[in-house]
Amino acid sequence: MRTFLKLNGYDIQASAREKYQTWMRLANNQINEAELANWIEEKSVKN
Repeated sequence: MRTFLKLNGYDIQASAREKYQTWMRLANNQINEAELANWIEEKSVKN
């Protein structure tokens, strides 16, 4: 995902801990794909 964002001039502005927790929540079915997409949109910043 980060490679895709970087190639398109974006990056995720979140701490390593927040990124880890988000991916673990997804893996444990605590969030769905739509919620992940919203998180990515909220945390994406233009480089």
